[in-house]
Amino acid sequence: MRPRAIGIRHMVLARRTPSVLNAAYNPLQFWDGRANSLEKQAAEPLLSSREMAVPDENWLVNRLRQIPDYNRQFVQAFGGPISFVRITSAIAAFERTLITPDSPFDIYIRGAKNALTIRQKRGLILFFGKASCSQCHNGPNFSDNKFHALGRLPGEDKTQDLGRYAISKKMADRGAFKTPSLRNVAGHTPYMHNGSIATLSEVIAFYNRGGGAGKKSDLIHPLNLTANEQEDLLSFLGSLTGTQPKVERSDSPHQ
Repeated sequence: MRPRAIGIRHMVLARRTPSVLNAAYNPLQFWDGRANSLEKQAAEPLLSSREMAVPDENWLVNRLRQIPDYNRQFVQAFGGPISFVRITSAIAAFERTLITPDSPFDIYIRGAKNALTIRQKRGLILFFGKASCSQCHNGPNFSDNKFHALGRLPGEDKTQDLGRYAISKKMADRGAFKTPSLRNVAGHTPYMHNGSIATLSEVIAFYNRGGGAGKKSDLIHPLNLTANEQEDLLSFLGSLTGTQPKVERSDSPHQ
């Protein structure tokens, strides 16, 4: 994936495109949580002057109504003609089918003790113990769906992205971003909200140092993991990847 999303006229945007895998399980969408449904998330990139730059809702509706198959399919699916609400509902309905399949970790916790290697099992213990990953990456989707500041990321200057603060206006949310799911994390390079860390090994090293300089969540602290422990943790994170996303039927920037 690109480090950051590309918008209209090849404009490089400020944030990395989040994965849509398991987005159906997120109560809030976007890195800053400004949309509380997949339907609202689908609408924003369409109308954004920096992303898809659709002039207005009616323009898009009229364009799609010129396509006979779409007219027929919208009536079949929704019982009525194409509208902007139905367009975003259709996109959201598709996104809800993008669910990650079982990973070795899922098979392991159901009782198949050989589904994980010895190294991955050591990494699992670290994940829930010394490395403290599960304080934020918890639950079935490995996300608390909350917002945390990690300190200054590589390449960021003092004018860092305000994150959740731009939505909540709470000083505690300054520079805070939504905890991403760790499902299929090994295949989601690069990392962080701005795509500033290239590899998962570097992400682990970043947290091992205690995050970046400046304001950060109280949950971020030096981990003091050894080199071998970092490798074990990396191996465990690889066990959270299934074979391929399960799509029942059938790149927005989605920041």
